[in-house]
This record gives sequence, C-alpha cells and structure tokens, in this order.
Amino acid sequence: MKCKDYIDTFGAVLLITVSALMGVNEVIVKVVNAGLHPVFQAGLRSACAFLPVLCYALLMKKRLSLGDGSFWPGILAGIFFGTEFLLLFEGLDYTTVSRASIFFYTIPVWTAVAAHYLIPGQRLSLVSAGVILINWKRSQ
Repeated sequence: MKCKDYIDTFGAVLLITVSALMGVNEVIVKVVNAGLHPVFQAGLRSACAFLPVLCYALLMKKRLSLGDGSFWPGILAGIFFGTEFLLLFEGLDYTTVSRASIFFYTIPVWTAVAAHYLIPGQRLSLVSAGVILINWKRSQ
C-alpha cells in the first residue's frame, strides 16, 4: 500500500461520513426513544448488527467456535457492552444529546483512572495522565 502525506478525496469523504454518522447516532436514538422503549431499541440494533459481523467473519474466513475458551469472556464483555448502551439509551430520556455525548466520549478517561486503582499492575503514569489531559484539552 502506498504511503501518502495528505488525505485524498476518498479519505476526506470517508472521515466526514463516519463523523456525521457518529454525530447523528445519539440524535436518532433520542428521537426513536419517543416511540420505542430504549431497551427494545438497543436489542434491535444489536440483533441487526449481528448479520454484518457474521458476514465479515465468514468473508475473512475467521474461525467461529464456542469451544475455544472465548465463550464466557465474550458473554461477560457482551453484558458490559450491552449495559453501557442500555444506560446510554435510557439516559437520553433524561438529558440532552450534547450532555450525553460529553459523558459518553469521556469513558476512556474514566476507564484509565479506574484501571489505575482496580487492576493490579496497571498504573497510570504521569506521562499517560499527561497524554489524557492534553487530548482532553484538545477536544474542548
């Protein structure tokens, strides 16, 4: 693959499209919450997302197995991921999209801080904390 020093038209269009889709996602969730229960909506979105993921795995010839030891960790990760989105969808009934977005997109910061205290050996160094703060300042 050829390395480029600039973003070509395709790359720019792709970046803008993905950014727009991510930006409008929570607005759509808030609008749909008026007609569908947030738990149903989150479940429906997850069920619809299963098909493209399955197609990708089959297309890339990924080995799909329940006996490789990934079943229970996958279930646990799915529970955490599902709970995160259920809480986001429910929370959008009580606040604005902009406030929810600010909270939602600071989750990596809170995860790094929590890991420092909850996971042995996972220390947040001054350099790592500085990088988090610099990126946080840039996003404001």
